[in-house]
Amino acid sequence: MKKIELSDHLKENRDKLDKLDYKIIALLDKRFKFVKQIAKIKKRYNIPINQRKRINEVLNKRIEIGRKFNINHKFIRNIFKLLINESIKIQKNLLNNDLE
Repeated sequence: MKKIELSDHLKENRDKLDKLDYKIIALLDKRFKFVKQIAKIKKRYNIPINQRKRINEVLNKRIEIGRKFNINHKFIRNIFKLLINESIKIQKNLLNNDLE
């Protein structure tokens, strides 16, 4: 394969990755909007933000889904721990600022 062809293939695939990354970020935005709605519900019904049982359920289910796609379970666990921690932080900020 010529150098120019290789460069074109790399660019093409990198462009595809860029588009996927954009979609992932858009989905994160959508996810965090639901997190904010959940914070409002938790406040209304006096439900604690941090619910260990739910966190464990989410992690276990996501790891199971990841296995179906042959994705390393530690990677899935780490990604969802980050998402959960950010979700908790968002909820705490909303509750501390009285759900602005």
